[in-house]
Amino acid sequence: MRRRWIFIGAALVGGGLIGVSLEDSHHNACTSGLGPFGSLSGDLARNCGLDNTIFVVAIAATIVGLVTMIAALLIRT
Repeated sequence: MRRRWIFIGAALVGGGLIGVSLEDSHHNACTSGLGPFGSLSGDLARNCGLDNTIFVVAIAATIVGLVTMIAALLIRT
């Protein structure tokens, strides 16, 4: 039972880190001083809301995964 939670936590951490790394540049461009309209890519201006949501959800998944892994390692059943 404990091992399963460690794997679930590791999967969440891995997926979260992949999501953060993929959306980091888009998130930075959307939140820069120029904003999405300062970019040369029209695609970025249309997808800023989605990119920022994916970035925040990926961070949350990473945090939840870390907490799950730590709890699984510390709690004895």
